Amino acid sequence: MRAAVVLGFVALVTAMASTQAAEREQALIMDLRDDARRFDAVARTQASSMEMAEARERFAAHLREAARLKLKNEEFLKFAEIFVLSGGGVEHIKPWKDDQPGEMERNLIRGIVAHGSGDTTRAEAILLSIDARSLDAVRGGHLALVQALLAARTDAERAFSYYGLARLLLPGTLVEEAALRQSIVLAGEKLRAQEFAEAALAYIRRFDTSTFAGDAETRIVSYLPRFEDADGAAILELMLEARPMGFGRCPVCFLTEVAQRGVLSGRRSLALLATGKGLALVENDAPQKQRLILYQAAIEIVTDKYERSSDTLKSLDPEGFDADDAALLSASLQLARKLRETPKPLSDEVALAGNRGGNRAFLGDKRVMEARAAVANADLVLQRER
Repeated sequence: MRAAVVLGFVALVTAMASTQAAEREQALIMDLRDDARRFDAVARTQASSMEMAEARERFAAHLREAARLKLKNEEFLKFAEIFVLSGGGVEHIKPWKDDQPGEMERNLIRGIVAHGSGDTTRAEAILLSIDARSLDAVRGGHLALVQALLAARTDAERAFSYYGLARLLLPGTLVEEAALRQSIVLAGEKLRAQEFAEAALAYIRRFDTSTFAGDAETRIVSYLPRFEDADGAAILELMLEARPMGFGRCPVCFLTEVAQRGVLSGRRSLALLATGKGLALVENDAPQKQRLILYQAAIEIVTDKYERSSDTLKSLDPEGFDADDAALLSASLQLARKLRETPKPLSDEVALAGNRGGNRAFLGDKRVMEARAAVANADLVLQRER
């Protein structure tokens, strides 16, 4: 009788422990789903770096607990795969990687581990052979994003296709945000104007409040002047049509930076569009106003607005600018003086510049190019990322 009671008690304790383990397993799965949702929320909100780090650590902590409890539900492997694909450490996938009977799953894990370990060649060989559409949408979207990053090294067309797939599988998430941001980079590097415009437009329409919007804006600013002047101006025009009052945390700041890069790169149309829109939006006492006035005058000094631009340049105080803008002001004033000394009518020079189509060399013929030589020292100061 006593033995039966003991056995019954042991069975009861075992059943309770089993129930508690099952409950904890389900609770951890729910926690991990919540972790993934919270991390995705970064795509549309302004989160601090500390908040992002805390969200990632919470995700990792729940995976570590599942591993410590030796929980075998396949959901934990899926969450571990997502975590590693999004930049987490490969140690989080190891507790489950040896228990997979299917060859495709084992192959996927090998590729993810290679990617997380920095073995790009092996990761590319394995992961690019897997169809992301054969997985659930969450893993498939993360995989497609990684596939795009891998393919971008050698095959831009394939990379753009993967970025598009990632967006389709996980719209509105951090994966789509990253796919658009990386598409901007790839299109900028390859000078693909259409793809750049599409990605930039989609980004400002869908993710202009993202934590990473500042990074996207910086990349757009740096790449716009790399395109032919007409293409860069057309892209900016499309962006301004989509967001007439500007976009990002500081629309005037964005336009000011575009204008500066346009001037330094000789992109006349781009610079004039940015300065014109920027001046229409800027407050009178904003620090960007004087910079925009400088950039506009620096471009228009070689047009039929020479007199007005020359007077504007003379009215600007170099003490109010940083070293780069002060050097630009000095160079523009020297150019204005040289142009005034040029015996050929300025209107002819402007016509020559217009006939040449307005790329980098928009300053006219040989005598005007001599004016450029007169400010060569200032140009050296101004040479930054072009």
